Amino acid sequence: MCCCFLDKRDIDYHYRHMSFRYHALGGINDETLRHVYLNSLPTELQGELQRLIELSGRSLRDISLGKIHMFTHTALDKLCATQKVFAKMIREGRKYDRYCKFPPTYHLKCNSMEH
Repeated sequence: MCCCFLDKRDIDYHYRHMSFRYHALGGINDETLRHVYLNSLPTELQGELQRLIELSGRSLRDISLGKIHMFTHTALDKLCATQKVFAKMIREGRKYDRYCKFPPTYHLKCNSMEH
């Protein structure tokens, strides 16, 4: 079962159904079922989820399904914030053109140190 949309309600719905299956299969101590849950999430979120799990300093063996779900919401919030920043840059892109232009031949001048 894979989520079709990146919407919090869809992810919550997906979590409820997967959590029911997870507990029905006795997945409390089963790391492979946590991997199945991660792989069932949208691919746009999976990279950020892996990064958040690594930053927490815990392995997938130690993290509960509920904690993974909270990380999913954090990853989705970050993805939405990033999208808003890029949308604003595209909308207001012309405003910063004069600040972002470099000379056509940009040379780095360094003094050589002679011993």
